[in-house]
Amino acid sequence: MPLTLATPPVGLVGISHEVSITTAGAPTFRDDLLYTHRGISGPAVLQISSYRQKDTPILINHLPDLPADYLLTRKRAHPQHNLAHALRLHLPKAVADYLADAHGNRDLHAYSDAALRDIMHALQHQTVAISGSEGMNKAEVSSGGVDTRELDPKTFAVKKQPGLFIIGEALDVTGWLGGYNLQWAWSSAWCCAQHLGDAA
Repeated sequence: MPLTLATPPVGLVGISHEVSITTAGAPTFRDDLLYTHRGISGPAVLQISSYRQKDTPILINHLPDLPADYLLTRKRAHPQHNLAHALRLHLPKAVADYLADAHGNRDLHAYSDAALRDIMHALQHQTVAISGSEGMNKAEVSSGGVDTRELDPKTFAVKKQPGLFIIGEALDVTGWLGGYNLQWAWSSAWCCAQHLGDAA
C-alpha cells in the first residue's frame, strides 16, 4: 500500500522514476517509485510495503544503474557542471534538482572527491523513515488469512471442518504485483470448483 512520510516532497507530487528498494528482511525490488501528496507509492513501494515492519525504514537506490564513482567521472569530464546537471542525465529534472539541493548543488569541481563519493552513496543508499501508510482503502492486496496448511491442497477443503472450502484472499497467500494475486484467486477457485463438480 502507499506509504506516508512525515515531510513529503510536495514539489515532486505526480513524478515517478525507477529505483531499487528494500527493507530489513525483504528482497530488493526494482520498479517505479511515485511521489504523492502524502508520501510515496508506485509499484516499487507497493511491493516493499508488504514486507516492511512498523517503525522500520526503507532503503532506496535512486541510481541503480550507475557505478559508485559516477560523480567523480562526471567531475573529471565536466567540472563546471553542477550536481543537478549530473543527476538530470539519469533522473527526472524535478527529482534531480530536489536531491541535488539536499547536497548543496554546487559545481562539481567545488566538491572534494570524498564528498562526491559520500553524495553518491547517499543517493544509492537513502534511508527513508516511514510515518505510516494510506491504509486498506488504497491497498492492492491484503496479507493474512487462513493458513494453507489447514486445507487439502487439491480441493481447498478445510481439514477440520467437512464441507467448508476456503479460496483466494481469504487464505494467507500474498503474491507480488503483476496479476499474481488475481491468478491465485482464480486458480484456487477453479481447483475447488472442479472438486465440488466431481463430488456432485
